[in-house]
Amino acid sequence: MRIEPVVEGALIALLRQKPVSRIHVSDLIEQSGICKGTFYKYYCDKYDLLQKCFRHLCYDRALENETLESFLMQLLHDFRKNAKAVLNAMPEGDVNSLFQYNSELVYGYLVKDRAAAGMPVEGEDIEYAMRFYSRAVTRIVADWLADPRLAPPEKLMETVRGMMPCLLAGPCGGAGEGENVRQIA
Repeated sequence: MRIEPVVEGALIALLRQKPVSRIHVSDLIEQSGICKGTFYKYYCDKYDLLQKCFRHLCYDRALENETLESFLMQLLHDFRKNAKAVLNAMPEGDVNSLFQYNSELVYGYLVKDRAAAGMPVEGEDIEYAMRFYSRAVTRIVADWLADPRLAPPEKLMETVRGMMPCLLAGPCGGAGEGENVRQIA
């Protein structure tokens, strides 16, 4: 018997009931029916399990995409299937949570997309804007998951596209190429 699917299933079941901050390794051991030593043979802690679980559940498939938009669309469709569990895995203030992991992946895609478009990816203003936007996108996704009406992922992508700062998207507002439309102070 493979242990990982059993323990990951236990984590998802618990995340549907409560946030990751209230889940303990002892809960996971009890829910999955394994012993403590077995848990630690496969995982360093609950956060290691959290990242591995969501990589298998959502991120591996999403990371096959080439662009930020296609990555996010795949994630939104997968997140939607387990909205409550994903939301409970994303406390914003916890550096080990899915929120932080997701923000870093969004940032990586921003860098990749900008580099592919021949746009600069370095510089204090650009890096700050990309980090800020990455966290904002992740916050929007978490808010979307918390909304009981859960709009279609395509609708959410319109919001994500619309909030991208000109500094990241390139020329905005009808400006010609190379014109500096807006700077971050």
